[in-house]
Amino acid sequence: VILCDHSIHHQLCCHIFYCLLHKIALSLSIAFFLHLHLMHILPFIVYFLYTPLLYLCALLSCDYIKTSDSVHKTAKATM
Repeated sequence: VILCDHSIHHQLCCHIFYCLLHKIALSLSIAFFLHLHLMHILPFIVYFLYTPLLYLCALLSCDYIKTSDSVHKTAKATM
């Protein structure tokens, strides 16, 4: 069984996930600002609500991955 370095793997996954969310948030904000002449207030509300939520989700998932990784390591050490 080949065991990869989990910390590097998780950091990479985390980085990819964060970048993906950033691109989604960016593309959404661009789309909303392009439709600004149709809806004046809604794009700002959605942009300011959802962008922090996306980043928060990304950060929380990163923390969760790190925590679960440390839990697994501790479990392996105790076994």
